[in-house]
Amino acid sequence: MKTIASHRTIIASADGTGLLSHAGSLLLLKTLHLTGLDRALSAHLER
Repeated sequence: MKTIASHRTIIASADGTGLLSHAGSLLLLKTLHLTGLDRALSAHLER
């Protein structure tokens, strides 16, 4: 059996475009929601 691995280069840029940027944003939002930090931040900003 021969293993064939493809070598793909992942390029991350800080310009805010591309799938990586959107996936990171979604991951951050999900993390904030699951930990309750979104509600805590909202409550703090209402003061």
